[in-house]
Amino acid sequence: MNADSRLFECREEILSLTMWLANVNSIVNTEGEKVIAHAIHTHLASLDYFRNYPSHLAIVQTEDDESERYNVLAFVKGEKTQNKRTVILMGHMDTVGIDDFNQEQKYAFSPEEWLQFLQSGKLELPAEVQKHAASGKWLFGRGMLDMKSGLAANLFLLSHYAQHPEELEGNLLLLAECDEEDGSHGVLSALKTLKQWKKEHDFQYAAVINSDFVAPLHNGDANRYVYKGTVGKLLPSFFVTGAETHVGAPFEGIDPNFIIAELTKQICYNPELVNEALGETTKPPVSLKQVDLKPVYTVQTALSAFAYYNFFTHSWTPEEVLSKLKKKQKSRLPIA
Repeated sequence: MNADSRLFECREEILSLTMWLANVNSIVNTEGEKVIAHAIHTHLASLDYFRNYPSHLAIVQTEDDESERYNVLAFVKGEKTQNKRTVILMGHMDTVGIDDFNQEQKYAFSPEEWLQFLQSGKLELPAEVQKHAASGKWLFGRGMLDMKSGLAANLFLLSHYAQHPEELEGNLLLLAECDEEDGSHGVLSALKTLKQWKKEHDFQYAAVINSDFVAPLHNGDANRYVYKGTVGKLLPSFFVTGAETHVGAPFEGIDPNFIIAELTKQICYNPELVNEALGETTKPPVSLKQVDLKPVYTVQTALSAFAYYNFFTHSWTPEEVLSKLKKKQKSRLPIA
């Protein structure tokens, strides 16, 4: 088999795995997380390698978790040479919700039907999306990029070396984790298994490859990027209490929404809050939630409000981020 035909075969196998995974409704904090974990475990358990080495495959329930859900972990020991070095292929099985599909939620986990619907012209789409849908070269659906296609690539690699361990120098370990989109119970619970296997099999973890999607840096950017290292993610939060007052007498109280709005103005898209390291800059912070705590409509101002912001870091510690935000709060807020 020549290189071109093998490349086509790989593409078709990964595409098939992607479509299989994408058809599973695995919204975070639902029964679907359990369903997809068992499906992946069953798929791997059917391979001859894991029939011969059943201890190399595990489905493990998360710990200290209100929901019943599982991680799937598996590894292949290379037979080309004896080597302790082990690469971890990491990917999550869960997706965010589908409320943004509105009346078309039935298509969210049916990529082929969703594509046909988009091509039908029944929805008004941005020009670029229309172009992609019409080409037939793009796939749409919840979780397709984030990150079932990446997980499919990991499954393909592990399956390939499970069938050909003689080609592998070192070891390959798959971590398919749950709950990436909410509380991170998956990866936090998986650490216990990873440490256990490290001790039992004398693994030397050399690298972790997270095959999540990457985005263009600008319009028309055709490059494909591989990012080395990692990026920190924080959610600095503010809770503001005001003084209730009737809307007819606004100056007799303090509206916490006014203060929160000023914080958002200072923080969102602020280049001063971009962290640079080794020539790489993070994306600026943006608001992920901003709300007051009034349960119903009244003619009084709110008593309290809160907000939190997505904050990427390269070198800043949480303490440094909080210090920068506190300084801004003290120096710029219109109300002391």
